Amino acid sequence: MSVSLFDISIRRSGFIDEFESLIKTSDNSFKNSLVSGKISYQSFTADFNKVEIGASNQEISSKIKTDLFLGAERVRRQKIALDNALSKPTENGPWALITSYYFSFFCAIEISKYCGRFTVNLSPENVTDLKAQWDAQSSDHILRNIQQGQNLTLHCKISNDTKFNTSNIEITRCGSKPHDVVWQVLSGILQAHKSGLKNENQQSDADLFLKILGFPTRWPKPNSIRNSWNYQRSEYFQKSNYQYLLDQFFKNSGNLNQSYAWLRQHSISPNDPTQQTARISVLSNTLEASSNKVFELLEL
Repeated sequence: MSVSLFDISIRRSGFIDEFESLIKTSDNSFKNSLVSGKISYQSFTADFNKVEIGASNQEISSKIKTDLFLGAERVRRQKIALDNALSKPTENGPWALITSYYFSFFCAIEISKYCGRFTVNLSPENVTDLKAQWDAQSSDHILRNIQQGQNLTLHCKISNDTKFNTSNIEITRCGSKPHDVVWQVLSGILQAHKSGLKNENQQSDADLFLKILGFPTRWPKPNSIRNSWNYQRSEYFQKSNYQYLLDQFFKNSGNLNQSYAWLRQHSISPNDPTQQTARISVLSNTLEASSNKVFELLEL
């Protein structure tokens, strides 16, 4: 590769060890446990900027393991859909692009979880339930002034203290656009560990990949490209248009080395629609390799 995000992921280790006693139902997921009050707080501190929760390392590990197990299954099913779409480029052109985007999105979520970063999307009912729990703990917290009926996205940063066998969960608000949040979180993970990459070529690839994510540059984010195809540019779905616009996307898809060879050799024009679609293939290939490494490591 290329960006070797999975090398970064492996270094993270800490509160995930073995998958003994894995609970394979969504009731045990991190989000459902947080919202339904199934996490036993050992400590709770809060203000209007963040909430910090201390809990048993074993308990939090169980939630994360469940999330990764369920997430791995979602990634595999999306991969089947992607392979089917890619197998018939003439018929499925635009749908292959959209499917590739969502495959990348799901992979990014699981890689981030393994690195201790959870994006939690709350419905209005979720917000009400969680607010009631936190009101009982403190008069000041990040949900204190939330209006009823509002969706919300939280960012949860989980770290482990092996000495005291505890996990610390730092929770902040991050708006209501979950796709933006996922790409920003993944960008933060890569930026934090980029210096650990082995050589200048890998660091150069990492810089290019960060541009594809849209952070910190102003290149269109992956979800902006998806939105353009899905909601704004209906003319892209005419066969005479999409065969041209998706030509490099199909050439790159499924070939990690080919996609980076293309990326390195081109002077990138951020708003060129043919380059935008090709960048989605780089995204998909990179995150497939990274998530596969994580799932292999965890024997999922």
